[in-house]
Amino acid sequence: MRPLNHKLLRDLLTHRGQYLAIALVIAIGIAAQVSTGGLLVSVGTARDEFYAAGRFADLFLSVKRAPDSEIPRLAALPGVRAVSTRVSSLALVIDPRFPDTPSLQLLSWSDTLDHVLLQSGRSPQAGATEVVLASAFASANGLAPGDRLTVVARGRRTELDIVGVGDSPEFVYSIGPGEMLPDYRRHGVAWMANERLAAMTGLSGAFNTVSVALAPGASEPAVIERLDATLARYGGLGAYGRGEQMSHRFIQNELDELRIHATVVPMIFLAAAAFLLHLVITRRVQRERELIGMLKSFGYGNAAIALHYLMLGLAIFAVGAALGLLLGIWLGQLLAGIYLDFFRLPDLGFSMDPGRTVLGMLVAAAAVATGTFAGLRAVVRLPPAEAMRPPAPPDYRASRIAGQLRWLGLPERLVVRHLARTPLRTLLTLIGLATACALVAFSGFQSDAIDFMTSHQFDRQDRSDLTVTFHEPRPGRAVQDLMHRQGVRLAEPFRSVPVRLQHGHAHYRTVVEGRPRDGRLARLLDRDGRGVALPAEGLLLSTQLGDMLGLRVGDELEIQLLETTRAHYRVRVAALVDDFVGVGAWLDLDALHRLLGEQDTVDGLRLAVDPALRGALQAQLVRMPAVAAVARRQAQLDSFQETFGQSLLIVALVFLVIAGLLAFGMVFNFARTLLDERRRELATLRVLGQTRVETAYVLVAELALLTLLAVPPGLALGYGLAALVAGAMRSELFRLPVVLSADSLARAVLVLLAAAAVSAAWSVRDLGRLDIRESLNARD
Repeated sequence: MRPLNHKLLRDLLTHRGQYLAIALVIAIGIAAQVSTGGLLVSVGTARDEFYAAGRFADLFLSVKRAPDSEIPRLAALPGVRAVSTRVSSLALVIDPRFPDTPSLQLLSWSDTLDHVLLQSGRSPQAGATEVVLASAFASANGLAPGDRLTVVARGRRTELDIVGVGDSPEFVYSIGPGEMLPDYRRHGVAWMANERLAAMTGLSGAFNTVSVALAPGASEPAVIERLDATLARYGGLGAYGRGEQMSHRFIQNELDELRIHATVVPMIFLAAAAFLLHLVITRRVQRERELIGMLKSFGYGNAAIALHYLMLGLAIFAVGAALGLLLGIWLGQLLAGIYLDFFRLPDLGFSMDPGRTVLGMLVAAAAVATGTFAGLRAVVRLPPAEAMRPPAPPDYRASRIAGQLRWLGLPERLVVRHLARTPLRTLLTLIGLATACALVAFSGFQSDAIDFMTSHQFDRQDRSDLTVTFHEPRPGRAVQDLMHRQGVRLAEPFRSVPVRLQHGHAHYRTVVEGRPRDGRLARLLDRDGRGVALPAEGLLLSTQLGDMLGLRVGDELEIQLLETTRAHYRVRVAALVDDFVGVGAWLDLDALHRLLGEQDTVDGLRLAVDPALRGALQAQLVRMPAVAAVARRQAQLDSFQETFGQSLLIVALVFLVIAGLLAFGMVFNFARTLLDERRRELATLRVLGQTRVETAYVLVAELALLTLLAVPPGLALGYGLAALVAGAMRSELFRLPVVLSADSLARAVLVLLAAAAVSAAWSVRDLGRLDIRESLNARD
């Protein structure tokens, strides 16, 4: 075996603890890349395969009621490859097993587009009251083929036999009416034979939803224009493409976030690994300066010496890569299982992306090589004779700092002097420790942000107990009886109108909601929790929607109604509100009525009710023919915490452990480097009569001071990382608040202090085994 190979093995064994800590940091970076990159490909592939198998449509359109005689005209439109017309209606489940009255979206069974892929059972037979349930609703409520449900649809009570369980690409992500988050226990989808559903809902010989597949090369805007023109007289609400379909938008938004995570997070960890390796190799090369000079004098060239230290870095990388692959696969499988709680993709499983994995390995290896050569560069360029001489000793003349610290004891002055006379090294160490602290604090960001958003939505913004949604807009006088029923403490109406907003060339399809200006049950709050009042005239927009349309306060935009008259109006933007969820537009309810030329039409009510009478009131509401859905605010929150809260807690715990391991790896390396740097000085103190405890105090005090100094910038950097990621993930669906709770900040401090304590204890143990003679003979 070559001498340099002997030296390599000896170095690896002698400093295995320090090198394993660096390998751990590399492993975390590779694991983050493998898990997020693999999950990105796995989710995208599962979605695309599901879309293809279920023949997911390209365009969608809702109408009030169109006769089946229009189907041939729709199929003959230029650019249309296939068309599927269906009946859609909301129903409420009336069953003592489900006290919160779940809602069901009933849809016609289709073999053409948006087909249901069965997981068990069979398809519904024509003319029978049979349904196939969405798998999420079935599993959440313990339902299976052979069970029966009692539902009320448009006031008609019907017994439904469950004959199958399946999923459609149209509902990978499903949210019930009046809800902000998916609640699969209280909202589901069911498919029936078209004739039977049409008879139940009074739509025999007609349809109210259309799905269209485009022909190859067809223009989506042109086909949308033709669809709208054909069905406008039947109350068409405006066709839209797959990009605006709710389920697709949510899953696409998640893929965009995954793409950010797969790029940013691994780079942070690998940069930390390169930084650590640079410090370790730099110190190792400085300690072995004479040895390098001797090797060069014996004929070893710069390339051979550089290759030796590169092999040291690559050996550390190899261990980290192996650990990272195993950890990344495990983490990816864990996250894929959690994703199934949110997105119903039948074939979702984790698989590594070979291209991204290889690329990640190459990036990690390049980071290792960069850190190695950066530490080696200065010494290998020296001539052999100069390299064999020790470096010039540091300047130990009296300094201004030393004069100001005479009141400190000798150990404390040694600590401060060492830090002050190597300012660059001190700064780099502080940056490393602050980064470790920041990553631990940042690990709690997503959990803190979601906790803040749910509290903001359910505790401060929405103060209603029940939200009642009607099948169709109702005149105000028709709901007076409901508003005065026993148990209702306060009722506030709302009107939701589908619109197309346009400003210049930018446009967006959304809903304008009309609310009472003095409403107390549904408030509009900005990010700081301040109430935003509805203006008497003019439109209130979310800031995100204003940015998307290029609007500022005082600008005018065009509103096109997508129901009733389909008229166009010019409306001024009166105010913007910086919110968290969705992109909304609001008008004073009276102003919206004037705009529409209505009297007092409403789409639903928000109710504050007497808790003792809530059950009886809810039972009355669900039996009213006009009522499409009844959502209970507390039930939504409880379901989210039960279903998704546990999954988010697992993810937060995993990332806390990963960040904690990274912090330990970085602190441990700094502690070991500190011991190596001061080995000779500490041995000198022992010769001068200092005890082991007094000598160890110098080492521990310096590490403790560095750790404490790193805490404030570390917490600030953690907040900065949260702000950076929140900005990168900002979308029309969600805007995460930049929140780090006191628990997350305290946890970061405790983890950093614990890592410092363990590293200090380890270093003190090695200091007790110090060979004083060998240390004094060593040349720094």
